[in-house]
Amino acid sequence: MTSVAVNKVNSSQEIFFEVELPKTAFITNFSMEIEGQVYVGEVKEKEKAKKQYEKAVSSGQTAGLVKASGRKMEKFSVSVNIAAQSNVTFILTYEELLQRKLGQYEILTRVKPKSLVQKFQIVTNIYEPQGLSYVDAHATFLSNELLPLVEKTVSDKKAHISFSPTVEQQRKCPGCDGTLIDGDFIIKYDVNRVKGLGDIQIVNGYLDHINFYILS
Repeated sequence: MTSVAVNKVNSSQEIFFEVELPKTAFITNFSMEIEGQVYVGEVKEKEKAKKQYEKAVSSGQTAGLVKASGRKMEKFSVSVNIAAQSNVTFILTYEELLQRKLGQYEILTRVKPKSLVQKFQIVTNIYEPQGLSYVDAHATFLSNELLPLVEKTVSDKKAHISFSPTVEQQRKCPGCDGTLIDGDFIIKYDVNRVKGLGDIQIVNGYLDHINFYILS
């Protein structure tokens, strides 16, 4: 995930970057890019991190504080103080082992920008060596106007899904600041199944799927 925040005023300003992740996901990297410099997140003891953050905020410097709620990292929150006339790019990377349930795999992205986004984009690429039997993409917030914006390209083993509404298409009503984008973007798919004892897939050195079938 990538998000850019801009502070256009002549004083420092605190903003919040929050995302909700699937319970089975785990964060592999969080970093911030400020004026071309990349700062990689570092885990510190709670009280020590809070004191260092408060000190930076009081002096008008850019700083971030990572918080987590829920036993399984359901919410990832960063409070950032942005210096005057500057911007910050948040980069969050996480991994998730997909489990096949009810005959399909599901990729869920919770989308709650809370405001209009100048360049909003969701892009998902799927590759399955066994081949794809079907791919479906929908969202809980899709209106009749937004539905055609979900673009899907599917070949034998690959799928590309994208959703890129403009600022005007995001608006709840003409001229208002409210956004229609609020909910879950869900992709469901399954792979081709053949009769046999089973198969094990290894992707980039990691166990990806274990599939077992019953001989008839």
